[in-house]
Amino acid sequence: MTAHRKDTTAPSDPDGPQHQSNKCFPAAAAAAAAACPLDSVSAVQAVVCTLPALLPLFIHSVIHAFTPTDVFWLCAAALAALLRCAPAAPVDGAFTDNPAGDTSGEEWETERPADPLIALLKVVLEVIKTHRQEFEAEFHIRYDVLAQYNIPSLPADCPSTNFSMEALLHRLLQGLPVYTALLKYVEKEEPKSQIPSRFRQNSELLKQRITGKMRHAVQVTPLTSSQEQQLLRDLDSSDTFHRKMTAHSILYQLRSFLVDCKNAINKKEKLRESRANRAMTPVTLYYQS
Repeated sequence: MTAHRKDTTAPSDPDGPQHQSNKCFPAAAAAAAAACPLDSVSAVQAVVCTLPALLPLFIHSVIHAFTPTDVFWLCAAALAALLRCAPAAPVDGAFTDNPAGDTSGEEWETERPADPLIALLKVVLEVIKTHRQEFEAEFHIRYDVLAQYNIPSLPADCPSTNFSMEALLHRLLQGLPVYTALLKYVEKEEPKSQIPSRFRQNSELLKQRITGKMRHAVQVTPLTSSQEQQLLRDLDSSDTFHRKMTAHSILYQLRSFLVDCKNAINKKEKLRESRANRAMTPVTLYYQS
């Protein structure tokens, strides 16, 4: 005898949420199709038009198909994917590497403004730089040969170590009037050279910027007429070639003097800024429990 098993499955509610959503799908599709007639748009466009109307119902059906635990993990996975794909934002106050040509980081790091004295020394040295080409083109010998010529009464050099900024500035200031007098000898032996006149044009401004940078400005008086004449007589010679080489050697020594002073002052200035930056660096204290 065949046993009939009683169907214990509860009948579905025709008014339940699942049947409601199933009923709504055709109605929404029909409404969307009515809004987008096929005679005015293509078939693909008609399908696209129905998507906004069907999407909320589709989401509603999907949500009811999952348990609350499934919905939780689905949202967590979606959030993790979004966070992984999102571009990282810089932390407030953090430095970022800018691509080439991007100047958006200028507010973080700007170039150190040029020191007025260093800038003027560079201008003067740019004028004297032409001397090397002129000398080698005329005599066809190496430029550093001029260092071997002994010129009396040359100003003392600017050492790069064991000198304070004040001492370097004073050394530079003392050397200017001596070289101003020596350049008169250059003008006599090399009248075509433009370096003496160009240096004389900037010498007064150099003095002003040197004294303006000193903590205790001093006045350096120029050489007297008798001192200047004695200085020029010490350079005189009966040998024409020797006189020319002496004139070129004065320009060589002037360039070396200005380069050494500029480098020494610039080095001191950078060292001073480095110490100031270290003093302003905040100290972070870590508490260990």
